[in-house]
Amino acid sequence: MKTLQELATETRRVNGANGWGLTWKIDDLPRNVALIHSEITEAWQERVPHKIARELGDVVIRALDLGELIRAGSFVDLEPERLRFALVSPPSAHRNISLMELHTLTSQVLESFRKVKEPEAMEAAVLSGLMAVVSYAWQLMVLESQEDPADTIDSILFVNSRRAYRHGGRRT
Repeated sequence: MKTLQELATETRRVNGANGWGLTWKIDDLPRNVALIHSEITEAWQERVPHKIARELGDVVIRALDLGELIRAGSFVDLEPERLRFALVSPPSAHRNISLMELHTLTSQVLESFRKVKEPEAMEAAVLSGLMAVVSYAWQLMVLESQEDPADTIDSILFVNSRRAYRHGGRRT
């Protein structure tokens, strides 16, 4: 099983090769968080569990990529086998509530950017928030699919690595 840091490094490599995130400044954070929110919305709109898990995989990919843009190596201490214990609160039996909780965790990342003024403290708070997003989305993936989340993410990255340069209309 790949570590989260290996998945994060691969995500950054694929996204960089596709033309995304070639330059980084902290003022880009709101746009990047909005992209995470959009993936949560796509998961919310799905009804088929394995498709929900794939959309949640996109959430994880975007959060890993953002963490790598902010500080390479950010996920070195967060291992997949520990994620099942890292939930902010237990996932609800009701899917929409769980996705709303994930949306809230993502919003807290943006609030850290908005409210914490000291750059190093803000970076630490944002990265901590991204780790919470990854942890929660990972656990929801486990609940939605029989496939290992790392395998789902690998599969998404494989497809993304074959997409055209700056595909899909993403603007950040």
